[in-house]
Amino acid sequence: MGEASQHAQRVYASDLFVDAAKILVNAWKLDNVTLVAADDVSRTILESSLDIIIAGEVLEHLDDLNQTLSFFRNRLQPQGRLLISVPTEGALYRCGRRMAGFHGHYHVANAASIHNDILNAGFKTESLEKTPGPGPFAIYWIVEYSVPQ
Repeated sequence: MGEASQHAQRVYASDLFVDAAKILVNAWKLDNVTLVAADDVSRTILESSLDIIIAGEVLEHLDDLNQTLSFFRNRLQPQGRLLISVPTEGALYRCGRRMAGFHGHYHVANAASIHNDILNAGFKTESLEKTPGPGPFAIYWIVEYSVPQ
């Protein structure tokens, strides 16, 4: 939020729980950041009103990704961009999770399946970076999409 607020006139930030974000917004004096509870985004953010949507480490948790992608398309301006960061769920990613003490599986999708869903929703890939390295060394995909006119 802090970085985005330095480059944008208005920033909307949404999550299931916004209380922790409120503390940051107040402490960092982010006057151009509006926090919106997930249940209120459809009423708060107008259609074709956003230049950029950033979804970092969130899409892999969504049961109904198609509904979210439709919302994103409706809220983006004609030249808008969707920027995402998603885990690969590959062997290196899973190993890292185990080493960090995470157990169980709470993601419903991986980078490749999310990318395909986004393309099927009518977005166009502008750039795709696999980090920290290619192939089996990729832990995350960072992708920029546009909405073709």
